[in-house]
Amino acid sequence: MYVQADAKTVGRCRCINRGWRAKQESGEFMTENYKANERRSKTVVVIGSDLGVVCMKVSNSGLDSNILVWNPMTRTDRTATDESLDHWDYDVSTYAFGFLKNSDEFLILYVYKRGFQGWFRFWKLYNSKLRGWTEEGAFSLQAQKLGPKCLVHEGVIYWIGWSGPTMKFPVSVVGFDLQRRIMLEIQIPANAKSVYHQLIEFNGCIGFMSFRNTGFTRQVTVWNIKNIWSLERSWVETIQVKGLGIPYTPCHFFGKDFISVLEARNGSGSGNDAERTDVVISKVMHNMAKKGVLGPWHLARTRQRQDHYHAFG
Repeated sequence: MYVQADAKTVGRCRCINRGWRAKQESGEFMTENYKANERRSKTVVVIGSDLGVVCMKVSNSGLDSNILVWNPMTRTDRTATDESLDHWDYDVSTYAFGFLKNSDEFLILYVYKRGFQGWFRFWKLYNSKLRGWTEEGAFSLQAQKLGPKCLVHEGVIYWIGWSGPTMKFPVSVVGFDLQRRIMLEIQIPANAKSVYHQLIEFNGCIGFMSFRNTGFTRQVTVWNIKNIWSLERSWVETIQVKGLGIPYTPCHFFGKDFISVLEARNGSGSGNDAERTDVVISKVMHNMAKKGVLGPWHLARTRQRQDHYHAFG
């Protein structure tokens, strides 16, 4: 049993007595314990989810990895080869996952590129019906890098495209249509940019949210990208809230009826900020109700001092 224990448990047993410690330090025990735990050390990276199905990259040891698609409802799974193993030294190597619109067929998209410079990206596609990586191609983008987070909406995968010396400047919204296998890139207007940015699903459209959380300049703005696949597309500023911040890495931003709020505490330049935030939220909810943009909102607040609470309205 001792040999089968994980490394952390074994380490805790070092202080029991000298006999146990001497056994741990023997070469025979180290070898047996390593073999017993070799396959237990797993690294799981979530690629994405769609319609309740989760896609993840699972690494057992070193470069031994594969792609796992898991349906928690039916408790079934599907595995695919990890194509990134052939491109471990590439600057661009990212996965995305989504279902075709109105279909039970899912696809896994792998995008890769050796260096950040240059226009072309290469892609491969895993098809759940054919059970393999069946298609590949290339496309040209102005953005040098695709963001690490993507959004799946009606069978299309969207990213924010970044450029600049440190890849921190958002330049475009990039979309890949899983059904038609075509790529779209649209430029982000200068007045839509801020310090932080995120793609969201908002009012049945793709939304682009920009925000900053510093002192009295805190502001959240949400833009709807109307007719995104049409030449008549437009950026419509739907919401702008001044004096309100949101978490830097929240689970939710704006959703169909959800907003995640960051409240600054003492020392940030905002006295009695909880009351001030309530006033701002009340004004926003009133204005949105008049416009018919949103129904009742579920509010989740996050304090900067690690004390979390939830309020629903």
